[in-house]
Amino acid sequence: MKPAFEGDVYLRRMTAKTWRGVITVAGSDLVRLGNVGADYVTKVLEREASLPTGLDLGGGLGVAIPHVSGVPVDRPAVYVAILERPVMFGLMQAPSDLTPVRLVFLIAVGAAAAHLGVLQRVVTAIQDREFVLSLAASDGADPGVVRDLADRLGAAQVTPLHRVGGHTAPTTESESA
Repeated sequence: MKPAFEGDVYLRRMTAKTWRGVITVAGSDLVRLGNVGADYVTKVLEREASLPTGLDLGGGLGVAIPHVSGVPVDRPAVYVAILERPVMFGLMQAPSDLTPVRLVFLIAVGAAAAHLGVLQRVVTAIQDREFVLSLAASDGADPGVVRDLADRLGAAQVTPLHRVGGHTAPTTESESA
């Protein structure tokens, strides 16, 4: 059976100080992994600055869904960043207000219809508070959390990432055990 989302899904636990830092690291990983071109990061940063994507889920738990349309994508991807400490993002519904964010779903999907479909899947997934809490508490390699994320995004698989010598690399089976 064909997955609903035919793209790459990456999962990484990281530390960042600002929303710009989160997007820059995640976007740069997508560039290095061959999903997007170098201009993608700049375009997402510009969009987030003018139209923030932070969502306050209550109880100090926030999620952001940075994305941009009209930018070429070589291979569609969703990059999920689990933040060690919350980072402040502008609120989607009140851009001048900030919310602490622990999970970031960076979306890189070229086709408009596919873009909307991925956004809908992410929004549906984050409505399940237990899922959001388990993902936020995850080390990024837990097989149960990884499978749940793949199922919710309609992806064939999720690739956990880690840093090696300044570069991002997939986590191997022995490292995720």
